[in-house]
Amino acid sequence: MRAPGRAAAPAAWAGLLVISTLLAGLLAACGTNTADLPHAGGVLQRAAQAMAGVSSTAFSLSVSGDTSALPITSADGRIQKDGQADGDLVIGGQNYPFRLLGGTFYLQNPDNSWVSSPPAYDPTTLLDPTIGLASLLSGTTGGKTVGQTSMQGQTTDEVQARVPNTLIKQLTDLTKGQNTLAATMWIGDTTGLLYKFAIPFRAPDTDGPTTVTVTLKDYNKPIHIVAPKT
Repeated sequence: MRAPGRAAAPAAWAGLLVISTLLAGLLAACGTNTADLPHAGGVLQRAAQAMAGVSSTAFSLSVSGDTSALPITSADGRIQKDGQADGDLVIGGQNYPFRLLGGTFYLQNPDNSWVSSPPAYDPTTLLDPTIGLASLLSGTTGGKTVGQTSMQGQTTDEVQARVPNTLIKQLTDLTKGQNTLAATMWIGDTTGLLYKFAIPFRAPDTDGPTTVTVTLKDYNKPIHIVAPKT
């Protein structure tokens, strides 16, 4: 004979399990509700205005997926709207420090000597008012705010939209039919500044898609670049 009350315990646990499941479902539904998120149109418009006023920023660029069509696989550095920049490029697996000053691009060889050469990539175009980030943001279509996340101590609105292909075409050619590209952007909820964006695309003669991801920080801090001895 079973001891009194033994059969009630499984039933009680089953009831608690049902209640917990229902609560989890309600919480999940609240967490994924996008009705209270700011409208993407306003977020993107504010971001375009904010980025048009940026004078300098630090950046980090990475390339993932099929990287065969691009000359660089990553870049880090500082850029200024007047055309100054410095940092590091990774080309063919080799790290190359670079400086850009007065229209002249300098690259440091593995033997530490500096040479002037055509730029493998000019990151200052990110701040160009006609082909840079401000233009990209003002040219977006089909924007949708899909969430919010904390980034660099800021609450950012995560927005998905179609963007002009201008920035990617500075890096590589594109297969036909990619006049606009899908992008995900993380924009400061109060600052309007763009802290991160990712753009996937397809280049000719590649085996799969490529994604360029750029993070931005340290906005509007003046930089001064000194030309190296060549």
